[in-house]
Amino acid sequence: MAATQQQQYTAANNLADTRTLLRTGIHYEQLVTQAGPFQPGQSCTTIKLNNAGILTGLRIVVQADCTVTSPVTASPYAPYNLLSNITLRDFAGISRINLPGHQLYSILCARYG
Repeated sequence: MAATQQQQYTAANNLADTRTLLRTGIHYEQLVTQAGPFQPGQSCTTIKLNNAGILTGLRIVVQADCTVTSPVTASPYAPYNLLSNITLRDFAGISRINLPGHQLYSILCARYG
């Protein structure tokens, strides 16, 4: 078998195996409770995820209280601009997501409708 054919065969098998694993794998949810309150402009919060199994999804729930002391107009990006930057690195340290909250929301809307 030629080298290119071998690579195509390997890539096709890898894709099929990945689909099977994602369809039949055990789903696991890790509840992460981050203590607060956080101050406006806090630079960074790191949440360590368990590095067991294959991560197939990540759900982020943010609860924020705010007190409005003067008349304001909400940003067109609200409330997704509460998160100024979301960075997701895999266990090898490779950055997979690095976006502001409103851009991540827009991408997910386009992807899932």
